[in-house]
Amino acid sequence: MPQGVVLGKRFRIGDIETGAGYPLDLTFYQSIKGIKTASQVVKPGGNILLMAACEECSGGKEFSKLLSEHRSDRNFMEHILHSSVVVDKWQQEKLGLVTRNTKAL
Repeated sequence: MPQGVVLGKRFRIGDIETGAGYPLDLTFYQSIKGIKTASQVVKPGGNILLMAACEECSGGKEFSKLLSEHRSDRNFMEHILHSSVVVDKWQQEKLGLVTRNTKAL
């Protein structure tokens, strides 16, 4: 049984990306995984449009605090160069790495 699809090229504009549906789109924290996955097939400068319910808002309190303290991914990425490890920081870092080369909407 095939385990995945191999694409021969990267795309300028990503398809609408879901947070993988219930229960994986309950929070923005979980939905970032869909953005990270879509970034692997979108060309640099391309767009990723995430559609997720986020019925439980952004996620845990540590992640929510990081989001409120760092309004841009660039600001957050600069911050983590000089900060200690914080619970849930890695997921926002993954988002920052994606948005260096694509636009997540």
